[in-house]
Amino acid sequence: MNDTVPEKIREHFETTKNLLLYSWFVYRFIPVAEFHAATTLEYALKERTDGKIKGLYRLIDHAVSKGWVKNEGFSNWQHRERMRDVHWIIEIIKVFLLEQPILQWTSPNTSL
Repeated sequence: MNDTVPEKIREHFETTKNLLLYSWFVYRFIPVAEFHAATTLEYALKERTDGKIKGLYRLIDHAVSKGWVKNEGFSNWQHRERMRDVHWIIEIIKVFLLEQPILQWTSPNTSL
């Protein structure tokens, strides 16, 4: 996070990161870390909107509509996009290089 983010929000985020780190060793920390991450997000968005919007879902909708949050910034979204591209490349290789037919066609004269 850059220096424009208020210190108290950065501290919340650091706590979330530490909970996630220690969840590697203590499995039951995972839901605690997830909950803390959600509350940190809600806290940050409330600060950004001066408390005018209540509720995490409404805050997220507002952040998306303002362009504060975009899918492209998340590594999971980028990974899914890359995997979708890889999937199509694999299908093209199967069809053209391995000569696997896309459709199985049977003659109308053959019995099924």
